[in-house]
Amino acid sequence: MLDAGNSSYAKSECGQVSIAAHFGFVLTGAVTTLLGPVLPALTAKWSLTDSQAGYLFTAQFIGAVVGSTALAAIIARCGFLRSLALGFVLMAAGVAGLAAGAWSLGMASVFIYGMGFGITIPATNLLISEINPRRRAAALNIVNFAWCLGAVASPPIIALFVSRYSLNAALLGLALLSGAIAIWLTKCRLTLGVYKQAGDTVEIRSGMWSDPIALLVAALLFLYVGTENAIGGWVASYAARFKDGGGILWAMGTSIFWAALMAGRAAAPLVLRRVSEGKIVLGGLVLAALGVSFLLAAPGMVILLAGVALAGAGLACVYPTTWAVFSEYFGARASQKAGIISAMGGLGGATIPWAVGAASTQFGSLRSGLLIALFSSLVMIALQVFIILTLARRNAVAASKTAQAALHS
Repeated sequence: MLDAGNSSYAKSECGQVSIAAHFGFVLTGAVTTLLGPVLPALTAKWSLTDSQAGYLFTAQFIGAVVGSTALAAIIARCGFLRSLALGFVLMAAGVAGLAAGAWSLGMASVFIYGMGFGITIPATNLLISEINPRRRAAALNIVNFAWCLGAVASPPIIALFVSRYSLNAALLGLALLSGAIAIWLTKCRLTLGVYKQAGDTVEIRSGMWSDPIALLVAALLFLYVGTENAIGGWVASYAARFKDGGGILWAMGTSIFWAALMAGRAAAPLVLRRVSEGKIVLGGLVLAALGVSFLLAAPGMVILLAGVALAGAGLACVYPTTWAVFSEYFGARASQKAGIISAMGGLGGATIPWAVGAASTQFGSLRSGLLIALFSSLVMIALQVFIILTLARRNAVAASKTAQAALHS
């Protein structure tokens, strides 16, 4: 048992680290969505064609996958805080290089900051899970709300900086903030595992990828990230093709989707007091499938926007709550495979939105392409049912073994 003084100090440590991680995740959301608001200026600066500009997204995605895949080795060598600091250093260097460089250096810079948030996204989720062992799902929904806040708020702020000052001013400002977060994290101290007492430990399982939970979570996050990006990325184009989607009304679809996602994550901690983690994810996926169905069947903008809102609210808690289940189930082994799990999400984000566009071109209808998002939602429902049943079976077996041991003792 920890004495009162040590316990108070540990809580103070965790509080400081948590604040730094939340501010950092707001910034991570801003960097993750950076290309959107700066791409027009970069295209003009480097005289790029649309095809050439598209390579920037490819460089960012490859960098994120490399960073995520290397995460386990980085955490094993550096620990959580230094790993996070490294991610923000890479983000600062990449964003600054994007401000200073020509086209070729710009490609390398996007790759570098992609590596940065490829590290910070899974590392932050693992860190928040580790320092909140009693309320993982609620804590992860809150920190992912912070990411949404950065993703939603930063594009208009960056666009305003670009229009009033210059592209370099916006990029260098973002790079300085990333560097400041890195310095802040290096000043923090944290003793992980300080709250783990007898009875709180999680069994460490060997052969992790032979465990169905790992495979189910990887598949679920692949489809989730892909579906989220497919809806968020294509809904504006879909809405613009409606007769009553004139003016700026068509653009509201994207804003409503992200706003609903943010609201859902803000509300999740309250809902989790009454609903289990597995049920909240399953209910959210059913709501998301219903929302996508409304979107596809919509005769006009009102039903379409209602469907977008339902889809965003339904998807809100899926990613952070699934991370919470993954972290709790695998315990100390979670950090060893978290990077690969995160990389699977990145692959989904690159694959499913592309498949929507390819299907739209093939069949001459974006509605046909977005059927992929509905199919993915239905498959996620099935995967979540399997996760719930598998966990229930494992818990029943563990309870039975505990009861038998108590009888024989």
